[in-house]
Amino acid sequence: MTSSDSASERDVRRECQLVYSALASISVMKRKIMTV
Repeated sequence: MTSSDSASERDVRRECQLVYSALASISVMKRKIMTV
């Protein structure tokens, strides 16, 4: 495993976290709209 490989893995994890947070925020907004 080279340093670049570990860096790429870190980037992938960061992207996954961003996508998960985005989906979570969208679901929350949908709930608010549904309640309203």
